[in-house]
Amino acid sequence: MPLRKGDVDGQLEGYLIALRGASFHALDTVVVKVIRGEIDGISKTFSPTPPELSQAIRDEMAYVSKQIELAIARMEIEDQRPISVKPMLLVDRIAQAKQRMIDEGRAQLFTVTSHPGFLARKGELPTGGIYCAILGAAYGPQGSASRPSPAQEVPDPVTADLDW
Repeated sequence: MPLRKGDVDGQLEGYLIALRGASFHALDTVVVKVIRGEIDGISKTFSPTPPELSQAIRDEMAYVSKQIELAIARMEIEDQRPISVKPMLLVDRIAQAKQRMIDEGRAQLFTVTSHPGFLARKGELPTGGIYCAILGAAYGPQGSASRPSPAQEVPDPVTADLDW
């Protein structure tokens, strides 16, 4: 591109001063943009003045620095992610279910080998009882482990009629 005014040697000295501290990437990118006419404020017919070139290079370097800062911030955010929960093994899930039944004080009523087997015996499940599929067992209501079974609650026919 031709110069607006002045000689080439004087202009070169100004360009060297304008390029001091510039990165190669910024210089290369700005020169391509100037040739394509993509930078507003710089003439598309004449070569840019040293101050125009210097400003365009500083703008490009600032843009690249901003992108680097954003990438660093993204990496810091990713590094702060909570650690994923370790999947629970089947034996751990079974142990957890057994412990829950113990903690709730549920009495085991019957076991089944499949879900259809439970559906066939569903009528035996009292109110408040639950079926735990992972254990393949039906349990009574909470606290039923400490209660006497219905067979124990039936009064003895010999002593039931006696007045004490």
